[in-house]
Amino acid sequence: MTNHWFWSFLGGLLLLVGCGDTDSPSFTVEERDGVTYAINKGTNVWPDTASSPIQFTHMQTYGTKNGPEETLFGRIADVAVGPDGTVYVLDADAPRLVAFKPDGSVLWSVAQSGEGPGEFKRPTALVKGSGPRLYIANKSGRILDVWTTGGTFVKRHTFDDSEVRFFQLAGRVGDRLVGAEPFPPKKAQLTRVIDPTTGRLAHSFPLELSLDLPVGTKSAVTTIGDRVVASGVAEYTLSWYSPEDTLTRRITRDTPFPMEPAEAKTDNGRTMRNNYSQLHAPVQLPSGHLLVTASWATNVDDPDAYLRRSLNDNAEDPALATVLDVFEKDGRYLGSLRWNGRRTSPIGEPQMVGPQGRLYTTTDEPFPQVRTYEVTIRKQ
Repeated sequence: MTNHWFWSFLGGLLLLVGCGDTDSPSFTVEERDGVTYAINKGTNVWPDTASSPIQFTHMQTYGTKNGPEETLFGRIADVAVGPDGTVYVLDADAPRLVAFKPDGSVLWSVAQSGEGPGEFKRPTALVKGSGPRLYIANKSGRILDVWTTGGTFVKRHTFDDSEVRFFQLAGRVGDRLVGAEPFPPKKAQLTRVIDPTTGRLAHSFPLELSLDLPVGTKSAVTTIGDRVVASGVAEYTLSWYSPEDTLTRRITRDTPFPMEPAEAKTDNGRTMRNNYSQLHAPVQLPSGHLLVTASWATNVDDPDAYLRRSLNDNAEDPALATVLDVFEKDGRYLGSLRWNGRRTSPIGEPQMVGPQGRLYTTTDEPFPQVRTYEVTIRKQ
């Protein structure tokens, strides 16, 4: 089921990039106050697929363009995979929860819009539990809904503002769920550890982001093994935390683009904010390699000035680019695949690795879908 057209298309896009972004990457490791820092300098963009050590073989697609209603997604909020290869897709627009067999056929589908038990309203995230349970952040993260992997609603946990405001499910560490408040009231973005049995807050801790970030700035958060991993906002950092809040590891690398969030005042004194760059949460392959997607506007050198021009309708349209960065297990940056004119790569946005070691991605092109890939990385 390999898509040979994909590699022809990918090769053409990469050839447009050329070799101009290569700057002899260097790598050092430092230990400071119990934290391991993997520091990468320089940029290495692979000019074509032949010189890239990473290869993607498309295996399966979940979702269709003209199929049954339950396979026509509007906006995929999240995806989860069971140990038997069952793929669970949460559609935020329908809204709908669909389970697919590994071969892409529908196992079951639930589509109930509303605010009552077993109904969906602005669902944002989905996590597969350690047993036969699915956990959904519903109503923009105000509610945690529990479902069986067979499509039966079990119960609902409602949070009050003193425990959790609006949270985004990020993953699972052991038997506990990890979430993050995407719109924190203070500068410190809070990570939440939740007991899924009781729905109560077990622990919370702030991420160590830049202290001068605008209020409301958010980091992408995920879980890898027994660690909570957060991406940087104003700099390229990937930070590993223990569930008890200890920073244990940080990967950094130089970027050819500014990452500072933009902030500007409107004529009536209202503060507006925007991010013209985005660093996504990493996904770890079975080999230990990390895949990290970053996107940015190539024509935005001064984010604040660009936002001010945009508010006055004096700014050109953003010229988009995206990279898929590849790191070794120890944090060494190997190189990047880059595409101009795109916010996501042709393979989609990496989401997770399933029990068979395949990479799962989501994309809206040419229609909303989940894809699986076999990924191979040859030694350099």
